[in-house]
Amino acid sequence: MAANENADGDTFLGLQVNGEGGGQWELVLRDGQIVSAAQGLSERCTATYYLNSNTFERLATRQSDVKQLINTGGVLIEGNGVPLDELVGILQGVAARPHAQSKQS
Repeated sequence: MAANENADGDTFLGLQVNGEGGGQWELVLRDGQIVSAAQGLSERCTATYYLNSNTFERLATRQSDVKQLINTGGVLIEGNGVPLDELVGILQGVAARPHAQSKQS
């Protein structure tokens, strides 16, 4: 068992969104799927995503995609242990999920 995995084989990823409405979360990944999230970051995180709230909103509204934002510096991923393509898909999936706080026009 790797240091970043628990007995269930879970992998831990961090998400830090800076700016209005942002925060820090620890995502728990099992078999390639997010199974839970908790506020805060921990040392268990294999990799951590860094982005600002405007960038997250562009992802959520599908105005940008993760690969494009990585290439332009809008998303930074620090760490390793999970293949980049998998990390890209995970963040795209997180941003695409409905959120409790959404902007209304």
